Amino acid sequence: MLFTHTIRAYCSPATKFIFVSMNIENIKQAIGKRRRELGLSQEFMAEKLKMSLNGYRKIEVGTTSIIHPQLSEICSLLKIAPEELIYPESGWNNKEQISGLEAELVQCRSLIEELESNFNLMRGEYETLLDQNRAALESQKKLIGMLNESLARYRKDSK
Repeated sequence: MLFTHTIRAYCSPATKFIFVSMNIENIKQAIGKRRRELGLSQEFMAEKLKMSLNGYRKIEVGTTSIIHPQLSEICSLLKIAPEELIYPESGWNNKEQISGLEAELVQCRSLIEELESNFNLMRGEYETLLDQNRAALESQKKLIGMLNESLARYRKDSK
């Protein structure tokens, strides 16, 4: 029989406690599977957790609540983060995913640096063109002033 409970699970000192809704049987199965992957016996786990073999066995297959004060110790022995037991599908601590994201981050930072460099070049070109246009405008204003003076003299002379 599968039970879904809202439980309080210890995750890490940084996150303190999290509240999750999950299938308890999946966590129990994940603990047993991980223990077998590491080649650890239930006896070894019980001894390290300072509990009876029957008590530990109940954690994996019985009715004992899996989320109890020893969850962090169990995870430590299994070399797995509590988050990986609680959210196995999320890929917590997936080294490939992390390294992929780190590589993507490096690419993004490189792209940002390139874009900032291009922006600074374009800004420099813009300011140069702006200065040139201001100088051309001043020259045109002077030319217009000189033409207006010449026109005024021409009108005076033609009267």
